[in-house]
Amino acid sequence: MTSVNCEKEDGSQTKVAYELSKFNAEELRLCIEMAKEMLKSKKLKPKPNIHTKGRVLFINIYKEIYHCSYYYTGKDAQGCKLLLAKIKNKLLESQLIVDENTILTSFEIFIRRTYALRDEWINSHFTLSVIDSQFNVIYTRLKTNSNGKSISPDYKSKVLRDILA
Repeated sequence: MTSVNCEKEDGSQTKVAYELSKFNAEELRLCIEMAKEMLKSKKLKPKPNIHTKGRVLFINIYKEIYHCSYYYTGKDAQGCKLLLAKIKNKLLESQLIVDENTILTSFEIFIRRTYALRDEWINSHFTLSVIDSQFNVIYTRLKTNSNGKSISPDYKSKVLRDILA
């Protein structure tokens, strides 16, 4: 006698006992197929990680700006990963609380402000790999205003408080 735990429709568990020798080969094959289908339908989708969320954010911003879809490649995945790490590092340097939401919010702001720089070359090559490769140049340009003067620490604090609020 063999027994298995089965889930009822209400979610409760029940133990079912059966004698394998009483099933023919076709019945066993059908049981196995049904069990496989049940397992497939019960599989949980993995929780999206920060890189997946960053990809979705970038693709949505790109679609909003350029009014077309973005073809995401492995090179973009690497650029996204590196860019998120650089943004996290800058947040740590600023001694801010660094969590996934702060990193993603900063990532979104960085992408939007990069486009807002109106740099012809960057905007015509607006990919995660290019933005990542130009991170230091972009960051420096964003850090200084159009007159070449640094943004005051008070203003930075106000912007960061607004972001985290």
